[in-house]
Amino acid sequence: MRHTKLKGVAALAAVLSLVAACGQGGSTGADNSTAQQSGDAAFGTSGPAPEGDPRSGGSVRFAYAAEPVSVDSANCGYSMSWMACTAVYGSLVTFDPRTLEYGPGLAESVESEDGKAWTITLRPDLTFTDGTPLDAEAVAFNWERAKDPVNRNAARQTAQSMEWEVVDERTLEVSLPEPNFQFQTLLYTGLGMIGSPTAIREKGQDFALEPVGAGPFKLDRWSRGTEMSFVRNDDYWDAPRPYLDELVIVTIQQEQQRANALNSGDVDINVTETRRTIDELIAAGRSEAHMATLVGAGMRFNFASGPTTDRRIREAIGHAVDLAAIREAVYSADPGPGIFGVENSALFDPDAKLPEHDPVRAQELIDEYRAENGGEEVVVEYQTMAGVSQMMEEAQMLKAQIDAIEGLSLDVVELDPATYSTRGLAGDYETGMANMGVTLDPAMFYDRMHTDGGENTQSYSNEDFDRAIESARATPDPGEQVEHYKEAVRHYVGDVAALPWTPATTYWFHNGDIGGITPGYNYYLRPELLWRSE
Repeated sequence: MRHTKLKGVAALAAVLSLVAACGQGGSTGADNSTAQQSGDAAFGTSGPAPEGDPRSGGSVRFAYAAEPVSVDSANCGYSMSWMACTAVYGSLVTFDPRTLEYGPGLAESVESEDGKAWTITLRPDLTFTDGTPLDAEAVAFNWERAKDPVNRNAARQTAQSMEWEVVDERTLEVSLPEPNFQFQTLLYTGLGMIGSPTAIREKGQDFALEPVGAGPFKLDRWSRGTEMSFVRNDDYWDAPRPYLDELVIVTIQQEQQRANALNSGDVDINVTETRRTIDELIAAGRSEAHMATLVGAGMRFNFASGPTTDRRIREAIGHAVDLAAIREAVYSADPGPGIFGVENSALFDPDAKLPEHDPVRAQELIDEYRAENGGEEVVVEYQTMAGVSQMMEEAQMLKAQIDAIEGLSLDVVELDPATYSTRGLAGDYETGMANMGVTLDPAMFYDRMHTDGGENTQSYSNEDFDRAIESARATPDPGEQVEHYKEAVRHYVGDVAALPWTPATTYWFHNGDIGGITPGYNYYLRPELLWRSE
């Protein structure tokens, strides 16, 4: 029987859908809250929302704390760029984190029998917004760009190791060196966003600011640091989508200012994980949708440079930091379970324990390290994004807690969003705030944590971790995949590679007039599905 991966992850969805509807963010406090029952208990809503068929027309302003550095198809599809890139390019496949199911996108089918040989069939008559064809040759052109280290594509290692053949204008045959039943993950992100070869050749470096794709929208204007405006692509293949005439992604760094902008009507959707903002907006009568995920964000350590290459420094910081205090002060959240994953999720493992708050043990570790390294004070650099209120609060608390250990201090470096993102993607940091796989698809752990992962900016490397992740990719059995992922997480936590503390539930608030709110990646929504009632 031929194995169709666009449908084959449904069983895995059933296994992973044990995530609590509200995660660790707490109850919304509303009586009309709903959670999907078809394997997507991680998703819920409360408050009024439009009913009936989607309405075409209108504009939606979506607010978040940061903007992309680039929307070049070769290096977007992840992190802060995802929603903007998806608006311009769409993707070869779609993904619904509520059910963990991949579906057809620009590709109408993606098939494999053994996880090594894959056949990708594009939809007929696809065109870029410059009128040129989006065919198999265009996909191959973009994959060649993904192989170039200069472009920093997070799927670069996979692109370099796989082989492909353009069979005809709609079909590519792909050969992987090892079985990977989660290959479709890359067709949603790093290898899934296809830019116009003609425009890429003609525009050169300007393509990153003037992108041309075949997605639901076209980038109309970009006021750096303020907002990006996208207008409807009238020739989009999936009519009547997109429903909106315009999508505007607004950059507002301050948490309270974003909430105020929603309440005043200056923006239509606001993203938050902060309990006090959640409570404030619910009390103000705002509607919401929320998504519980696998793990929150927090501090990650670089294994390639600086004092954090020594396990004792990472462990000392782990014991110096009071994760529960940060959750309470910054997010108004409960202390959390002290475990890497989200409680009640299939990946939750009581053995994946984070370091306990123990300043005495932290001091012992620092004293031991200094005795062996000349007695100098240990200074660790921590990068954060300037002007983003939550990140600044976290940095201040981290510094106070870490500086309390004699001989250890935290040097907080505030960076503008573009520099912060650029240095993070380049692995140019010692420690910093980062997501650690917040999406509900654990297949993305490979990109972020495997030795060869294209998004492994930590330079984390552990043979046992790699082996567990590779075993998860090599089996089509969802139960076995989950067990391998849990083993991998235990190794990652055992190496004190990261300290997540944020609540692992994202909320999207609106004023009751926005429909089609569908999580896409991290804090972002599927742009082509959004619509408004008036």
